[in-house]
Amino acid sequence: MGAVVDLGLEHVQADDILAFLDHLESERKNSVTTRNARLAAIHAFARFLATRNPEHVEEAQRLLAVPIKRGPSRAVDYLEGDEIGAMLEAISSSQRRDHVRDRALLLTLFNTGARVQELLDIRVGDLQLDRPTFVRLRGKGRKERLCPLWPETTTALQAMLHISHVSPEDSKPIFRNHRGEPMTRFGVRYLMRQYADEHGRQRQLWPPSAFILTPVAIARRFISSGPGWISLRSAIGWGTRVSKRRTVTQRSI
Repeated sequence: MGAVVDLGLEHVQADDILAFLDHLESERKNSVTTRNARLAAIHAFARFLATRNPEHVEEAQRLLAVPIKRGPSRAVDYLEGDEIGAMLEAISSSQRRDHVRDRALLLTLFNTGARVQELLDIRVGDLQLDRPTFVRLRGKGRKERLCPLWPETTTALQAMLHISHVSPEDSKPIFRNHRGEPMTRFGVRYLMRQYADEHGRQRQLWPPSAFILTPVAIARRFISSGPGWISLRSAIGWGTRVSKRRTVTQRSI
């Protein structure tokens, strides 16, 4: 077979794709997730091919027939109530200059069960800090939901906005770094790991995935307090997928 630019559809058959995917796993030692990501790209090309060149629909269908491989499902790590409390204690006792912001950030994160990016997109106009207190979150697909705020979260947000001199007309996200720029997901993860290390808890208390999977921790607490799955979906913004329900029930409460 020659250069990539010389490849034609006759070189891209289902057997060739399967051989390529097997090569990824056996020779390159890629995970099932990586294998499926490569196959997803091939499937996208096949759909494009069928749309733009109907005469090749048959070839496209053969490529689309190559199945996604199921891999082992891992238990999801998340933070228990005492671990969340320890993290907040670490922030409250910290001498960092941004500890007021960090406390407001973490409280809002655990109060709402928001995804980190949803949290970082919050602007002043999304906050209602007078009773009834709530925050407007924008999730995937531009879906919006209102989430009530605890009194402690409201107080922390008010303190942060006062110290950072954020005006009601400000249109930038409220969580910013020391340069005044919006924080990133990677910045949030870095901060949380720093607090974990400072408090001497190391990785066994705060697993790396916990900072991305805080909605799971909120879901566990929500379910244990009584409301059912339908109420949880409305509060956290989850869909109806069975996989999410299974994630929440993997560990005993």
